[in-house]
Amino acid sequence: MRSESGTARRSASDRAGRSAFTRVGYGVADSAPPVEQTAGGVGARHGEIVIGYLFLALAIVGEVVATSFLKVASGPSAPWWPYIVVVVGYVFAFAMLAQTLGHGVPLGIAYAIWAGVGVVLVAVISRLVFHETLSLVQLGGIVLVIGGVTMLELGGGHRVES
Repeated sequence: MRSESGTARRSASDRAGRSAFTRVGYGVADSAPPVEQTAGGVGARHGEIVIGYLFLALAIVGEVVATSFLKVASGPSAPWWPYIVVVVGYVFAFAMLAQTLGHGVPLGIAYAIWAGVGVVLVAVISRLVFHETLSLVQLGGIVLVIGGVTMLELGGGHRVES
């Protein structure tokens, strides 16, 4: 930002050597304070991440319910009400995914977990509720998806920039 004299003004956080990214809020209209302004510092940041993962769990539930109801809505004589469940479920899922990102969960990690866990849960529901068959290759794929999501989560280390 430039002052009226044309020289660059620097905020206290700039002078302290912090990057511009650590001063940015969490989302639209800065709904949560930046990390350095929270009373608890890193602990408060960790709390935001935990809340983010709770929103991610809700996003997964919404997506799995909506996807499962696609099966109920299929067919020429299917009733109309499952379509409402599908639309509401997907809107809810994306709203919760946005909240997840707004609470500091990285996009790549959130999307990988959302997609991976959703695929596994839909496959399990397809087997248990709709009695669809799963081959050994498909079961192996489910195991690989679970392993991949676990590796993403364990390998991330969730660094907090300071």
